[in-house]
Amino acid sequence: MSRALASKQTFIESEVDYASIASIDGRHDWQNKVPGGHVLYRARKRKHGKVAWFNFDLAKEMGLIPQNHLQELNHALDK
Repeated sequence: MSRALASKQTFIESEVDYASIASIDGRHDWQNKVPGGHVLYRARKRKHGKVAWFNFDLAKEMGLIPQNHLQELNHALDK
């Protein structure tokens, strides 16, 4: 995303509530509709870990972040 376009967005970090991201538990309707059509894996929390990659498009599609959210991590989202 170009900086010119980013500067025109109305995104304000302090106004975004990222609590909905913490509610994700990995369950999905697909698990019940297609038995054996998925592989479960254990997510791990790492002390002092950092976010290496974030799928902004998917998070927007899922309604986890606003449509006008910048395509870059900020302190609150990283936390």
